[in-house]
Amino acid sequence: MTVTELLEGHRHPGGWKRTGTSQDIGYLLTGLVRCGRPLGGGQNCGASMHGHPTKMSYEYRCRPALDGGCGRLSRQGPAVDNLITQYVLPRFEEHGAPGLPLTPWPDTHKLEISEQRKAALQEQWYAGEISDSRYFPRLAQEETEIKRLVNEQQAWLIRCHLGAGERMDTRARWDGLSMSEKREFLSHLLVSVIIQPGTKGSHRFEPARVIPVWRATVGGSPAA
Repeated sequence: MTVTELLEGHRHPGGWKRTGTSQDIGYLLTGLVRCGRPLGGGQNCGASMHGHPTKMSYEYRCRPALDGGCGRLSRQGPAVDNLITQYVLPRFEEHGAPGLPLTPWPDTHKLEISEQRKAALQEQWYAGEISDSRYFPRLAQEETEIKRLVNEQQAWLIRCHLGAGERMDTRARWDGLSMSEKREFLSHLLVSVIIQPGTKGSHRFEPARVIPVWRATVGGSPAA
């Protein structure tokens, strides 16, 4: 099954379908995702956001005001989870095992930008804001670019004398991990994930409004 066929199977007018077994219900960013909505006095809300099921999917919501939050920010969960997963796997491959180089792959930012464009394009399609005839060719272009960059990254890692076999095994095992194992994996790399309000009046997913805060030991972006 192709990626586009898989996406078609998960599309519906209200958003994304939930996946996973009933024995492993949970939300990937539980304990990490926080509300970045500005409050008075230059402060942000900062409250933990929790996963809540919707009709066909789920979203992350800020706690209500009576529970220490502002209760005024939510974001579609699968889009956030997918974006953070795309960020974290290459970061782990570069910095998560002994013997990795101190300097990151020089084109990491290009891969992140390509993944952001793909996530934004998918969100437009799920929201019905772009036709199939425009969506699928553009998706194919973005996936081709991402594949090219990933191949370049892999070649760079091999040139740095990394264990390429171990690296590929880590990526291959991700989908087989339980939700709790994935959350533990993320907790070693991230301090938090800040979700800022989107552009007023827009229902599109904006990857730039989802900000990972990396642990200082991971390298790359400094922890805030």
